[in-house]
Amino acid sequence: MKNLNRLRAVLLVSAMAAAAQAPQAFAFGYGGASGWDGRNGHSGESGRDLTLFADGTPGIYNLSGVNGTDGEDGMPGQDASGCYPEYRPRYNIWGANGGDGGNGGYGGSGGSGGNVTVYFNKFSDLKKLLVVSNSGHAGRSGRGAQGGRPCMCFESMWQIVQCDQHGQNCSTTTQYCSNGRLGSYGIDGLSGTAGSEGAAVLIQSDSVLEPTTQSGYFPLSTLGNGREILLSENLWSTQGGALGLFAPGSDLSDAYTLFKGRVERKARIMWMANRPASDFADETISSYLGGGKIRFNVPSTLWAETAQTNSEDASTLHVMKAFKEEEIGQVTLTGLEGRESGLLLKFEDQQGLSSLVKTRVKLEIAVKHLLVFYSTRFEGEVSAQFVSTNGHAIEVALGKLIANAPKWLKQGKKLRIRATLTRSFVDRSLEVPFEEVKKVVP
Repeated sequence: MKNLNRLRAVLLVSAMAAAAQAPQAFAFGYGGASGWDGRNGHSGESGRDLTLFADGTPGIYNLSGVNGTDGEDGMPGQDASGCYPEYRPRYNIWGANGGDGGNGGYGGSGGSGGNVTVYFNKFSDLKKLLVVSNSGHAGRSGRGAQGGRPCMCFESMWQIVQCDQHGQNCSTTTQYCSNGRLGSYGIDGLSGTAGSEGAAVLIQSDSVLEPTTQSGYFPLSTLGNGREILLSENLWSTQGGALGLFAPGSDLSDAYTLFKGRVERKARIMWMANRPASDFADETISSYLGGGKIRFNVPSTLWAETAQTNSEDASTLHVMKAFKEEEIGQVTLTGLEGRESGLLLKFEDQQGLSSLVKTRVKLEIAVKHLLVFYSTRFEGEVSAQFVSTNGHAIEVALGKLIANAPKWLKQGKKLRIRATLTRSFVDRSLEVPFEEVKKVVP
């Protein structure tokens, strides 16, 4: 320990001596300030949306978006100042840096043109309407500014001669001067983006469209057979040629949306499972009407066998079987039963669903030998011929699965068991893992 402390002291003294001998360097002048960044441009406002009733009366409507404004240029960086170093000092010097140039501001985006919804009886009435709904132009970006000039050296090196008081024992040292850094050029901003043209929505009708209800929900806590929900939607199609429908000089998107009609359909649920719907009070089945068809959505936590039937004005979801996802995973490994070729690995399905739910088994079976070592005798998915299920029972015929079972599975042998049960029903599946279980052959 004493030698280690002595070594540390020597290293510390050496480091202090090296620092004392290192040439000193000082800056001269004052660094220039960086330029201000240019301000960003403002985005233009979008044009207003408008609803019209065309009855043959002429009209002119400007729904155009406003142009975005330009971004401002950055301000130049300032030059370094006070660039007057001491003449040939006894130390190294470097010049102060110039200020960096400011960045250019971003251009503002153009506003989008407003959309026009027109109720009409005859297409010829649209010819009386002059609609202009241009997009706003994008603002240009600001430019980055140049950097400031640095302090520069009058000479890059010089020598200093030092002698003792008698003018003897002279030594010469060389000192250096480094120029400051030129301020960096500012970065140009980005131009804004142009807005989009306004578009037309055309509805051939005298009256305003009624609100629609495309989604409906069936809480199972209050579900009763015969309950139904009326869903509705408006059907639309996208067409081209809007510029030819309105008055000459109109300027908007040539694509327009045309109302095709209203659809109403009833959504129903028929609960036919053995268990009452109230057993699943926390679950909700949803329905959605889209494209004239109803789709039902069963939550992932509800495992159900269902079938959908459709009539002219209704769609019905029939629920034949239903379980909770958490019930599917309620399985325990209970142990071993039998001997040698008749040895069974047994699991208990606490909810008794094994006759309804398909179960695949993956196993790793290792047999202990000597004192601490295990020898793997089987690893992989168990063929269905070795797995039997019935109500609460899931059994794997280990004695028939493992080759040379009388040798490896004799009474008193210690087994290390890792298992994964994959349980599936209709389109759902769930893995139930058993990380490591140790059992003794009975």
